[in-house]
Amino acid sequence: MKKHYNAIGILTILVVLLLWGGFGITGSPLESRQREIDQKRVDHIMSIKYSIENYYSKNKRLPTSLNNLSQRDSLNDPETGELYTYRTYTAHMYELCATFSTDQSVLNAQESGEYEYNGKPYPGDMIRRHGKGTACERFTIPDYLSKPQRTYQNTYVEPVVGAFSSMSATLDKTAARFEFEYSGVSSRYTVEMSTVADFSENVYRTFATGSKSPLKAINPPYFDYFCGQTVYWRVLAEPEVYSDSVEGVVCGGPEAVEIDMVEVDSIQTF
Repeated sequence: MKKHYNAIGILTILVVLLLWGGFGITGSPLESRQREIDQKRVDHIMSIKYSIENYYSKNKRLPTSLNNLSQRDSLNDPETGELYTYRTYTAHMYELCATFSTDQSVLNAQESGEYEYNGKPYPGDMIRRHGKGTACERFTIPDYLSKPQRTYQNTYVEPVVGAFSSMSATLDKTAARFEFEYSGVSSRYTVEMSTVADFSENVYRTFATGSKSPLKAINPPYFDYFCGQTVYWRVLAEPEVYSDSVEGVVCGGPEAVEIDMVEVDSIQTF
């Protein structure tokens, strides 16, 4: 009987040690839950950033409060239910803050700022590398939204359906250039960017615009545009004729993809 109790005692100790070691590697369930909540806070902050930019695009000014934004599902802390802290500093600069439960100040190379945006860490990088407690980051409205943009009303011509060919792009870290030929007629062309080949999600609708090839983007504002990232781009000849999706790698050198294109289902008549 004594041996039986000894065996049970040894097994109990082994189980405790295994659980302790497991928690040491992966953290306790409470810590895992806190990390999940903190990740949701990071996602909320980035969602608010894009909502503020959409608000600025429509109203040409920063919102006075987060309550001015149309979104409602990510303005509040998932644990406390309180609004995230929002402050304005200039006509184009604002700050967002959140209070975190875990320390994520040490992340992998990509997330810790190895990739930079216009010589600075990507917007949102400081929030991603938050410590435990309150963390804040200042954001600036992108130039393409805050500075006057060229309009194409005076160059409008009656559109004629055509097809795209000779699609090529040079994708550098701080600039991008897109060249193409279009057999039809359009007064405005727009480059759309995505990290998904079929553009089913994560689409940046106005990466570059212009009235003719080439189209250029300086200091691209798209958050997923960084060296080494595989991206997909296409051109829209307004009002609704799309080119095929073209793959490229940022900072991967010039890419030239010759495409013999014909009218496909995505090409619609006017």
